Amino acid sequence: MELKAYPYIRLVLFLIIGIYTYEYNFLSESILLITVSIGAGLCLLGFFLSKRNTFQSIGIYILLTSLGYFAALFNKTHQTNTSLTDLQGYMVRVNAAVETKPKSFKIIAEVLKVKEDSTWKQSKGEVLLYFTKEADKPKYGDIYLINKGPREIEGPKNPFEFDYKTFQNRRGIQSHHFLRKDDFVKLGHRAKYPILAWSIGLNEKCASILKEKLPEKSNLAVAGAMLLGTKDELDNKTRDAYATAGAVHILAVSGLHVGILMVMINLLLGFLKKKTILYGILTVGLLWVYAVFTGLSPSVTRATLMFSLFQIGTIINRDKNSINVLAGSAFFLLLFKPFWLFEVGFQLSYLAIFGIIYLFPYLNKLYEPKSWLLSKLWQISIVSIAAQLFTFPLSIYYFHQFPNYFLLTNPIVTVMSSAVLFVGIFSLIFTAVPILSDVLYWTLNTILNILNKCIFLISSLPESKAQGFSISQTEVILLYLLLFCTILFLLKRQVKFFLVGLFIFMGLSFWNIYEDFNQVKQNAITFHFIPKSSGVSIINSKTAIFLTDSATANNPRAYDFHLKNYYDNKGIIDYKILNPEKESSNYTFEIADTKNLWIRKFYRGKVNEEFNKIIVSNNAVYDLEKQFDTYPNQIILDDSNSKYRITKLKKQADSLKVNLISLYESGGTTYTY
Repeated sequence: MELKAYPYIRLVLFLIIGIYTYEYNFLSESILLITVSIGAGLCLLGFFLSKRNTFQSIGIYILLTSLGYFAALFNKTHQTNTSLTDLQGYMVRVNAAVETKPKSFKIIAEVLKVKEDSTWKQSKGEVLLYFTKEADKPKYGDIYLINKGPREIEGPKNPFEFDYKTFQNRRGIQSHHFLRKDDFVKLGHRAKYPILAWSIGLNEKCASILKEKLPEKSNLAVAGAMLLGTKDELDNKTRDAYATAGAVHILAVSGLHVGILMVMINLLLGFLKKKTILYGILTVGLLWVYAVFTGLSPSVTRATLMFSLFQIGTIINRDKNSINVLAGSAFFLLLFKPFWLFEVGFQLSYLAIFGIIYLFPYLNKLYEPKSWLLSKLWQISIVSIAAQLFTFPLSIYYFHQFPNYFLLTNPIVTVMSSAVLFVGIFSLIFTAVPILSDVLYWTLNTILNILNKCIFLISSLPESKAQGFSISQTEVILLYLLLFCTILFLLKRQVKFFLVGLFIFMGLSFWNIYEDFNQVKQNAITFHFIPKSSGVSIINSKTAIFLTDSATANNPRAYDFHLKNYYDNKGIIDYKILNPEKESSNYTFEIADTKNLWIRKFYRGKVNEEFNKIIVSNNAVYDLEKQFDTYPNQIILDDSNSKYRITKLKKQADSLKVNLISLYESGGTTYTY
């Protein structure tokens, strides 16, 4: 692969470097201004020394990097102009479709005004709101007056936990607020964008139609996710089955669905291909009609923009290759929405499409089936292989697992999801037509039944997924370099690619052996921050015991959110959850010749033994002097203790010079032995 043949890849790569430079504070703004001056100077020098284009090229790349930096800076500084915490009140307008959660309505709201020092001021920015279900369901355009101010979204409080704060900050949201019925007053309704209000209303109407026509819950959940982008009906069991089978990407309207739709439109409008302009306008127009139909969610808008630019670029630049068109669309999107770069969907969509465009022609030549059916199955399989090759390092990095039967899943998913889209859209269009509507919805329900049964069957197969992976960003980069070296060696048969690939492979192998050696010898205890609960991990080699209360032990999502990434990083291959509630108030546990105590609830005795560490739950300790004869090396207060009790004990510990920490403030804490 020669980068000279793909100039737009170079453009987007340097733009990406600039965005990363801003995000991770590699350069200050003053130094970057100097860099811009150097870049401009090199461009001018290259202009006067026309035979020395190297200067001009370096100058352009420096300016492109600076452009990425300033695009990110401009985007960030225009998201909000004031802190939303410690307010007396604020006024908001619902700015997106409402998401229904088990106990609340989740919305993104635009901040209109804030009240500080008894004065109302104009403001801007967005806030994440959760309305209790005691109140009426909010609608797009509703305006609310809210008492007090929201809280800043906190960062992760456990090792390797998902960083929800950074995730939302990149979307321009820094605060959230959990609202009860008396915390707000509805002032009125005024939609900011009528077209968006209409699209969300249409989306909700279609959701109610599907709910009426598809009585089976799993079918309704998948149809809503695939056709409308709604996940209100999607349960954890269905989501997990699709993830295990390698088909979770179809449960969100994004690149796959828009791509399938574009193929369908191209087939339907094939007779217009000679009329280039009309063909392009109709294709792109119909894509955006579908985007509006699904409520113009960020993922749908992003995917539609990508395929629209791709379609337009392909039509205008018939002599150019598709990779340049793809890179050009990425450049355009990132220039205006630089933080889309960090969206998992954006990354995986572009890598999958790049892999398909780049590898498909070569893989397709390896085998030419004679029958039409085998030919189509072969093409679907190699498309899946190409996409999976270019996404698997990132998939492992983000999701810590890999679907082993993706080759079996993807042909089924591709065919069935195409059928769901095709039949589903026509079912909604012709809902009011008697007989035809019944036939279409019966067909849709049958397709969804077959799809769900196939997915659940594949997910239940032995060793359906490989899991427990934990790799760093450096390892992701090295895996992609290894992938490119392997592909280029197979295509060009040049020894240099083989040697570089072999060197990277050996480096990765030795690093993993070194990590595994350290994991086998590890002994550690981790006190996890579990909201309003307790949790302690005792790690010995590659096994772990998780001590917790009954509420957390019976919550299937608690492990996924608080523990999974941490256990994967530690190489844990076997763990068990232990709930000692039926035992005494005090539970003793040992690790590496240290004796530790968990005081779970109030008791009348005193702690008169020596312990290395003591964790306290449920306000069990109220006075250190009265309840301890001997103080441990460390006292840990988990989040089941009240804030009042934590403040009181911390003040007393300071006066007694006792080491005491609150997990709410410190986050999960690990001690190694």
